[in-house]
Amino acid sequence: MLRQLYPLCAQTASLEEIYRPDAVSSQGEDGLWRANMVTSLNGSVEIDGVSKSLSGRADRKAFHIIRAFADAVLIGSGNAISEGYTSIPDQSPALTKLRRSRKAPLLVVTTRHPEALSTSALVASPDQVIIATLESKESDALQLASSFQVAPKLLYCGVQDFDYRKLREELGQLGLGHVVCEGGPSILGRLVGAGVLDEICLSVSPLLAASHHGGFLGQDNDFAPTRLHLASIIEDDGTLLYRYRIAAKTASQHGSCQK
Repeated sequence: MLRQLYPLCAQTASLEEIYRPDAVSSQGEDGLWRANMVTSLNGSVEIDGVSKSLSGRADRKAFHIIRAFADAVLIGSGNAISEGYTSIPDQSPALTKLRRSRKAPLLVVTTRHPEALSTSALVASPDQVIIATLESKESDALQLASSFQVAPKLLYCGVQDFDYRKLREELGQLGLGHVVCEGGPSILGRLVGAGVLDEICLSVSPLLAASHHGGFLGQDNDFAPTRLHLASIIEDDGTLLYRYRIAAKTASQHGSCQK
């Protein structure tokens, strides 16, 4: 049974209300960039190479609700390969009602090495996906695109190093303002460093598991200490669902007690 631990309320808010995006982000645009990850109590982000082994009932429900509010799902190429992403499947009618546009979010994959995706499940995607890469990798990206069942849309963000601010701008121009990043840890750390995230949604599973990635933000990222504002905590059968706003962003009102 879901229990709202913060803010303290007489009645637990629904997960739909907890995770409903702001109408306008603190960056002055119609959109919200979130990270959504699950971790063990000691910081592992996977068991046997996949994150779903850490996921419980409440986390899975929150995962699908957060996706329902998103225009796009953003992942790194390593995550796309290891988790076998193709595209984001259509959602249930109840979740579709939460959306402001298409039936399912568009999948956006970032990569510095487009050729690494040539043997991934992405090439057989029945839906168009977006591949974001470097300008210096244009020829490799075009070659990769030619192997897809449905030609992907290509975005070029940066020359030698990835420009996540430009990616946010490019996706916003495509009408993809609400974005959820589902990992892996390396890209999440880079998004924090680039200052493009508004919110972090983190599910902590009551498990201990071997950790190889240095936590959900990776171990090789270099970013300044970043203060967060706690927005909500939900508990279900030992799993804790945290929602934090980046301190520099305007605090969300969602998840507050309704009078």
